[in-house]
Amino acid sequence: MFYDFEPGPANYLAPVDEIAGQLSRKRQMRVRDGALEFVLETGVNIVDDVLQDELSRASNDESMKNIVATIQRDQNAIIRNDDAHALIIQGVAGSGKTSIALHRIAYLLYRFKDSLSSDDIFIISPNRVFSDYIGNVLPELGEEQVAEIGMEDLAAELLNLQYRCQTFFEQTTVLLEKV
Repeated sequence: MFYDFEPGPANYLAPVDEIAGQLSRKRQMRVRDGALEFVLETGVNIVDDVLQDELSRASNDESMKNIVATIQRDQNAIIRNDDAHALIIQGVAGSGKTSIALHRIAYLLYRFKDSLSSDDIFIISPNRVFSDYIGNVLPELGEEQVAEIGMEDLAAELLNLQYRCQTFFEQTTVLLEKV
């Protein structure tokens, strides 16, 4: 409901019926080391620290809040799309693709807990750095760890070690040596 509704009438579908109510306000607060750093009256959940700081400084900038609300509402729609059997998430670096994908996995595991388990999910990562980066996200979202393999290992397995693939670290080294 936090993502799907602005303050005002709101509802959600429960197993017994649709539940209606009133969403009166949305606030985000940041408390660090026991001290309140800021309170942001907002209609969106902003998880980006830089964006939170900027919006808390310019809390009257409604156009920025509306842009963020639209983006996050669209991301939430992707995460909770029950009709899509296959889903491709594309965007520029830093646009939230990985976060959306991992939140979608957590949502699907929760939504379909009677017929889907972490054993049914398999993540193919571009490299080990990425694997390490995402390794704790699902457990932090309350889900079990899912099976994962890096492209290097998958290629080696599928190609029966007949061909050697350059590792991410080797690729990075070559690129850095050219600079």
